[in-house]
Amino acid sequence: DKNQTCHDPDTSKLDDWICACPPPSTQPPAQQQAVAVCDVDECERMKQVCESVGQTCTDPNLLVANDWECQCAPPLNGTGVAKVAWCTLDECAADCIGATCANATCSSANQVCNDPNTAAMSTNDWTCTCPPPFAGSAISGVAICRIDECVGTCATCEEGACSNASQICNDPDTSKLGDWTCSCPPPAQKPPEVAGPVTPSCEVDECELHKDTCESQGQTCEDPNQDKAGDWLCKCAPPLTGTGAQQAAQCMLDECTETCATCAGTTCSAARQTCEDPDTTEHSTGDWTCTCPSPSTGTAVANAALCVIDECAVSCATCSNGTCTSQGQTCNDPNIAASSTGDWICTCPPPSTGSATAAAASPCVVDECTMLDNHKTCADAGQDCVDPNPTLR
Repeated sequence: DKNQTCHDPDTSKLDDWICACPPPSTQPPAQQQAVAVCDVDECERMKQVCESVGQTCTDPNLLVANDWECQCAPPLNGTGVAKVAWCTLDECAADCIGATCANATCSSANQVCNDPNTAAMSTNDWTCTCPPPFAGSAISGVAICRIDECVGTCATCEEGACSNASQICNDPDTSKLGDWTCSCPPPAQKPPEVAGPVTPSCEVDECELHKDTCESQGQTCEDPNQDKAGDWLCKCAPPLTGTGAQQAAQCMLDECTETCATCAGTTCSAARQTCEDPDTTEHSTGDWTCTCPSPSTGTAVANAALCVIDECAVSCATCSNGTCTSQGQTCNDPNIAASSTGDWICTCPPPSTGSATAAAASPCVVDECTMLDNHKTCADAGQDCVDPNPTLR
């Protein structure tokens, strides 16, 4: 009548029958000759296990054995089946109740709450984090959110508007959006523009500030791009040449190419000579030279050179070019002035005689009476020496 099952474990004995609970109960059978208890609240026996750590014991199904649970006390969360629960506390959770919970602290500021350690003993470590594009976080409180719109990427950020106009970006309050400014670089003094470049431009003539640097050296100041800072120049006054970037120039003077009182002008070129200035520094003047064209030689300082050409010693269209020496003769140029050409002479070697202008001497004659010993023989006898048949070479 208890709706239990009778079971006789040993049919060879008497009085050992038992009553067993029907399914789904998993409670153990009764002792000998007794009705089983099928709906047991296990917390009556196990609650001390839970309560010793401040937890609550519950038995979700009285018909099932060993299903009792220890449950953490709010605001802690956690359940342990047939054992003490491991309690956690997500201080960001909406159902968190307690002095350490974030509640709506972060969400009311449009920030994100995060609890990095939900262990029950770890409290007051929750953080509020700013939403993009802002940056910032705070522990157990609302974060101070900031974004530098001059370097960040966002709908209201500068993103090159200032730099593309060669201007300077500044974000005066990084807790706000849309307040960045473009300002002109020094020395321009135009007021800054909010959320855009200064218009129409930051034009300024830097020579108004720096001209004394140039003029003190007798130079002129030039600002090639008045929209750009730091590009002013000092330029040397003609006939000097040279440019100095943001400083006085190192001036040069090439007296061969410029026009000045000490310059060469056409002196060299008129003489078909080459002009060269060996020292083009500003204070080195009057040192230019004229150099004769090859094959003539000659150089003069600050004047046309006296050009000479020894037609026996060099190679040229009118030179001997070895004509004499190839015949064993001697070459001589009686006038080496560059204007005197084709006058070289080939002379026969002693004891022969003979010469020719601009050609090899031919023939070379040997008169034996011109030899000292032969002439002396006749002269000592008071006689004249005559060679009736001079030898030709």
